[in-house]
Amino acid sequence: MTDTLPDPESQAIAPTIQGKWVLIGLGVATLLLGIGAALLPLTQPLGSGSVVGWLLLLAGTFEITAGAVRGFQEVRKGRIAAGCVTAVAGLLFILNPLLGLFPTLYLVIAWLLIRGAILLSVAYHSSRMFTMSVAISGLCDMLLAMVLIVGLPLAVLVVNLFGPTPELVAHFAWIFAASFLVTGVSLISEPGFSSS
Repeated sequence: MTDTLPDPESQAIAPTIQGKWVLIGLGVATLLLGIGAALLPLTQPLGSGSVVGWLLLLAGTFEITAGAVRGFQEVRKGRIAAGCVTAVAGLLFILNPLLGLFPTLYLVIAWLLIRGAILLSVAYHSSRMFTMSVAISGLCDMLLAMVLIVGLPLAVLVVNLFGPTPELVAHFAWIFAASFLVTGVSLISEPGFSSS
């Protein structure tokens, strides 16, 4: 028999109990962003791309930080990558706050598909049982992207007939809210910390 060294990629990095509280705090903060996104149609006009950008940038920063304090290497990398994709999408919104509805829609679909694919890949390739929350977060983003893709022809029709309606804008904001809320719950529910 030969002794084999453990795979360093699958080894836990033992964060402190403070790391667990940081992760829970970031999850709660992401939940609050989700609530803010859900309320966005009540407080902002359609041209609020910079507000959406800041929400995405904050959510991405929270997820990058969560990845940095995460205990298992494969989830750590996935969380950081998903956070980077979210932060870049936020920067694109901030730098182009007056994007029209459809360029914005395509950007959101791309963000959801890429982020969902990253998280599903991490969950699939991880040997940890707790990656169910990561998989649910990735699946949620993929499903939200599919909702937007399927709804795109209807949105084109509505905008061509009536212009951007408040209802259409509200549904768009709820896509962000759903993603943020599921991500927040996922961050809070991820175990795997040592108590040291």
